[in-house]
Amino acid sequence: MISQKHRILLALFLVIILFVAQGCLRKTQTIELMQTPKQTISCSQALSMGQNEISGDELALVLDQALFENDLPCWKRLMKKSLIQSRPIPMNHLAKAVHEFNANESENEFSLATYTYFLGIIRGGKSYRENDQRLMKAYVGFEIKKAKTKHDARLKRAMRVCKRLDTDLYRKFFL
Repeated sequence: MISQKHRILLALFLVIILFVAQGCLRKTQTIELMQTPKQTISCSQALSMGQNEISGDELALVLDQALFENDLPCWKRLMKKSLIQSRPIPMNHLAKAVHEFNANESENEFSLATYTYFLGIIRGGKSYRENDQRLMKAYVGFEIKKAKTKHDARLKRAMRVCKRLDTDLYRKFFL
């Protein structure tokens, strides 16, 4: 009876030692679940980088950081570059770009930012609301005035997003 009791205690003792040793011994290899960022990229660095050198998430962080640091000139240049390259841009930055690139300041950037903003709404980035409807009316009117022919590329883009988002406004302007 005593020997069986000693065997059980000895087995229990060995199990406890294994658990303690497993927790106390240093592990040789760890698995990294997420990549840790090496260092944050500044707006001016992002401007000098190519399209494939910066990811979409990093671009969004750089745009956020530029706004946080009140570096609006660099933010505008980076937005212009990103719009031209058709990079995915967060909706809040697109909305700010529409405001910042107003029609009086820079026509091409305003047109591209507004078109990209409405594409974001079409893709489900947010819902089409009353403010968006007023913007659509102003945007379509602006593109109609600036169009040289009825086959103008910017006018066709405006027609496309207007038809998808606001059929009543589309009928009013284009039919």
